Amino acid sequence: MTYFCHYPFLRFAAAGYAKISKTEVAMIRKPDPVNAMRNLINDVRNDFPFNEPDANICGISCTGCPKKLLEIVDTELCEWEMHLNNDITPKLGDISRLGKLCKNVRRGLKRNGLVS
Repeated sequence: MTYFCHYPFLRFAAAGYAKISKTEVAMIRKPDPVNAMRNLINDVRNDFPFNEPDANICGISCTGCPKKLLEIVDTELCEWEMHLNNDITPKLGDISRLGKLCKNVRRGLKRNGLVS
């Protein structure tokens, strides 16, 4: 069975319609809230310098105290990891709020030269 889709980034066709299979549709679907939150947590844990010594985090020019910013994010991530382990499903707003917090903290870390 095939599904028709009008999105040009999926497949191109002369008439503007693309024929995609059922497995391709499954790959395109968004993750459920639990997996989306786990993916966000893993991405942040891999990107932010949580394991850096304090001497490397607190440099000469400190804008927005990156140590405190990392503590805030680490607390939120630990809290959500605990919720996910207790089978509490996050809502879309929860994922959005955590994503916004991480985006703003990343901007502060970038200002201090801790992330690229």
